[in-house]
Amino acid sequence: MSRLAAPVKATRLLESVPLCGVTLLGCLWGRADDVGRIWPTMFLAMACALLLTAFAFTFNDIQDIEYDRKSGSKSERPLVTGALSVRSAWLTSIGFLTGGNLLLALWAPWAALCVGLSTIPVSIAYSWKTYPFKTLPALSSLIHLIFGTQAFILGAWSVGNADWTSLGIGAFFGLVFAAGHLHHEVADVESDRRSGIKTHAVRFGPRPTLMAGFLLWCLSCVHFSGLALLHLVPAPWGWIQLGMFTCYLAGFMLIVRGRPDPNRLKTLQVIYRSAYLGGGVLMATATLLESI
Repeated sequence: MSRLAAPVKATRLLESVPLCGVTLLGCLWGRADDVGRIWPTMFLAMACALLLTAFAFTFNDIQDIEYDRKSGSKSERPLVTGALSVRSAWLTSIGFLTGGNLLLALWAPWAALCVGLSTIPVSIAYSWKTYPFKTLPALSSLIHLIFGTQAFILGAWSVGNADWTSLGIGAFFGLVFAAGHLHHEVADVESDRRSGIKTHAVRFGPRPTLMAGFLLWCLSCVHFSGLALLHLVPAPWGWIQLGMFTCYLAGFMLIVRGRPDPNRLKTLQVIYRSAYLGGGVLMATATLLESI
């Protein structure tokens, strides 16, 4: 693996890009009536979101290197294989963190800069091996709720719309990320048991954790539907969200039967990630078309 490829792989781009999409939606919601003038701001906000998320993932891998060696399923990560040294990983993660917040400091309003700075303690608290929140009941889900919310308000506040409504909308995305992560824990329960990480699925079992994720997903749907009924989000977003949730619900009902099976849960992940990615694209497209 090349010197460039290893740090890039450590950022887990496939997991970082959805958060950038949430930041894009935040920008579009904040200035839907003036999209033509905020293109530079949108790209800068998405770049900041990518850098800050990349820091979170790289820092997580540094803290988890000993656990990942034992897990089996995560043995291909650059730090485990030696393709990326711990020193290089630290330099890379600090570079991501510095770059993201420096960009915000140079051009973004103070509120957006505060959001970027607030991601630092959130990322560290989740992964810090001395006392990782990821192993504490409910707190790991709370971290995902906060991080998803931050991704949206980073975009909304970057274009100058720093209000409480954006926090309410951002909470929807936070709930989705928290619910999806609980499903992810169930899919990885065996590797987490081998490595010694006490996730919800390890502590309480796959079935209760799976159902907790399902309930959070239902809550996200109810929450966003309420926002749509109150006209706090564009009407097309409300219908698109119902379509996304319906895809998730159908996949959940078809795939999750009896004892949770990791392979079937991987298929469910593909279904809901595809549905919500497609839905996000439709939300952005609908907003852009209305602004023309």
